[in-house]
Amino acid sequence: NRGDFHEGLNMAAAFKLPVVFVLQNNKYSISVSVEKATGMEHLSVRATSYGIPGVTVEGCDVLDVYKEATKAIKRAREGKGPTLLEGMWHRWTGHSISDADIRRYTETCGRRN
Repeated sequence: NRGDFHEGLNMAAAFKLPVVFVLQNNKYSISVSVEKATGMEHLSVRATSYGIPGVTVEGCDVLDVYKEATKAIKRAREGKGPTLLEGMWHRWTGHSISDADIRRYTETCGRRN
């Protein structure tokens, strides 16, 4: 939800820059789930607002990440502009050293969703 992130997407799209934006979505910000903070589960859908492709992959699936990253890199090298690649991850620790309360993440970390 930061302005600099959206400004970067906008400028890269406007100038068709050869960029692959990688977004690590671990489903939480510091104090609230991404879904509650944004009203959406997958942030890659925001890419359509800038006229660029947005792709969501399971971040732990190395082959899927490789396949989609390869497509995005090829697209960038061909001069077709940026891509937003969102990897879905699972938080295994608190957000920072000051956030040692792992209990709120236990449910999502203990299983793959």
